[in-house]
Amino acid sequence: MNDKYLDRVTSIKRLISEYEEHGSLIVAYEYENTVVLPDAECPEIIALLRKAESLGFILILFTGRNNDEIGEIVLDLNSKRVPFHFINESPHNIPFSNNKVFYNILLDGRAGLSEAKDQLESVIAHILSIKSSNNLEGL
Repeated sequence: MNDKYLDRVTSIKRLISEYEEHGSLIVAYEYENTVVLPDAECPEIIALLRKAESLGFILILFTGRNNDEIGEIVLDLNSKRVPFHFINESPHNIPFSNNKVFYNILLDGRAGLSEAKDQLESVIAHILSIKSSNNLEGL
């Protein structure tokens, strides 16, 4: 394999390294076909986003919807208790700026959602395991 980032383990290690360096990760997610389906919501993704927020991750709603539709999406996310910190923009503390939204990982139903979900779950499990070990050392 020539591109090391096509390797799942390498991608997870990179996310863990970025978390260790910055104390957080930036997770962008799409609304349609990720958080909600045409007639349903996606409880696994919603639970994952809540867990990510509980660890201090920054969450970006990254959608192609028109600006006049964003208010409706925000109301829906709030009613479902789906966390977000930014909408279609990078966090303000990113040391560079351009037109591309910056994130460490993207959850998108049209961009390898299953793989991204699995990788993020692995990273969160790793972080929780370390936090649990650290708590046990203090006993």
